[in-house]
Amino acid sequence: LGLSGVNAIWIPGLRSEINPFRDLFCFLAILIVIIRLRPDLLHLHSAKAGLLGRIIGSLLNIRTIYTVHGFPWRGMSEIKRKVIFRIEKFFAGLGSIDYILVSRDMRSEAEEKLGIDPVRLHVIHNGMEKSDTLAGHHSSDGLKIIMPARICNAKDHETLLKAVGTLDFPFELTLCGAGTNERSFVNFARECAGDKFKKIRFLGERSDVLPLMSQNNLFVLSSHFEALPLSILEAMACLLRVFASDVGGVSELVREETGRLVE
Repeated sequence: LGLSGVNAIWIPGLRSEINPFRDLFCFLAILIVIIRLRPDLLHLHSAKAGLLGRIIGSLLNIRTIYTVHGFPWRGMSEIKRKVIFRIEKFFAGLGSIDYILVSRDMRSEAEEKLGIDPVRLHVIHNGMEKSDTLAGHHSSDGLKIIMPARICNAKDHETLLKAVGTLDFPFELTLCGAGTNERSFVNFARECAGDKFKKIRFLGERSDVLPLMSQNNLFVLSSHFEALPLSILEAMACLLRVFASDVGGVSELVREETGRLVE
């Protein structure tokens, strides 16, 4: 992992998708590791590791902290959503688990929907260092918009594409993130944006998002749901103005002096 003194143990097959056989294998693999290490504290991240780890922590009576970066039932089909919600509701009743939430909005949701004791809920916002090398070097050549987001249920590319299709002044839109250069999405964008399609760049997944941001002068995150988006923090670290959907904890980041929120 590039961290001195930190031992990493890779668990093959640990994925976010539900797969009973693969998940059972991962559960047993993690259980063996935990029994061997005998830790005083378990700190869990991500929905699947959070689920398996909480089971193990409860079985072995180990103090457990689960950092919730987003509730796993969002964006799922109705049946999966109900199953996952019931699982989360069950674990909410276990008093040996404390929760770190990345936004106040998520804390409210955990308290109101899951009924978790407020004493066990702790808000620690995501953070990002300010980029002194990139901040203030934005393009001044017309309106240049960037939305770095993968194609998934959480993101609402459709609304953004239809919006830019109505613009009657010069602009350029850059889309980057997994799936944004796939043919099916590009064709979908052509239908949404109409004759403004030629003003859109489809870059796919990139590792140079911060330098890309510095080439633009407006950041957009059109979303159906969010927790506390790192991409907005990256944009703010580059001193980019932010246009974002008012969902989740986004309003805890974007203020009048940093951008605008959209219903």
